[in-house]
Amino acid sequence: MARDLKQDLNAALDPGEHLLWSGRPRQGVMFRGADALLLPIGLVWLSLAIAWEVVLFVGEPDVPDQFDLWDIGFVFWGIPFVLAGLYFVFGRFVTDAQLRAGTIYGLTDHRVLVLHEEKNRRQLRTLALNALGAMHLTERKDGRGTISFGVGSFGAGGLYNPLAFEGIDQARAVLQRIRDAQRAAS
Repeated sequence: MARDLKQDLNAALDPGEHLLWSGRPRQGVMFRGADALLLPIGLVWLSLAIAWEVVLFVGEPDVPDQFDLWDIGFVFWGIPFVLAGLYFVFGRFVTDAQLRAGTIYGLTDHRVLVLHEEKNRRQLRTLALNALGAMHLTERKDGRGTISFGVGSFGAGGLYNPLAFEGIDQARAVLQRIRDAQRAAS
C-alpha cells in the first residue's frame, strides 16, 4: 500500500512540480496528550454502561424471577451506551490507526500535500507554500513529531483542524526543508 500511496502522490503533482520530500505518519496505535483525559472518561463511561446492563440482567433482588418487556426495553436502551464506551476506550484507536495507514505527506517546490486513501475514496488536501501561515512543531525526544500549518479554530461545523504532517520522523529536519522551500519559492 505504501508504494501505491507514493505513486498516487506523484500522480497528484502539477506539471513542472517537483517532490522534495514525502513521508508517512507513524503507523499503529498512537496515544496523544488528550488521551490522558479521554481514556479515564471512556473507562468510567464504559463501566457505568456495563454496570447498567448487568443490573438489568441480574434483576431486581425483590423480584428475581420477573424479567418483563419493560426490562427488555431498558436492556436495549443501554446497548448504544456500551457500544459508545467500547469505541471511546478501544475503537477510536483502531479507527485512527486505519486512517493513518492510508495517509502520505508530500512537500513540493510549490505546496504541501496530504493524500489520504481508504477503500473507494481519495482525499487530497494541499496548501501553497506562500499560504502556510504559522507553522507549529511538536516534537518528541526521539525526533518524531507533528508540524501543523495554520491555526485550528471553531467554525460552523465545529473544531477545524489545520493541515498537518502528523507523527513524522525527523520532524525538525522536515520543518527546515519546508522553510527552505518557502525561501526558494519567494
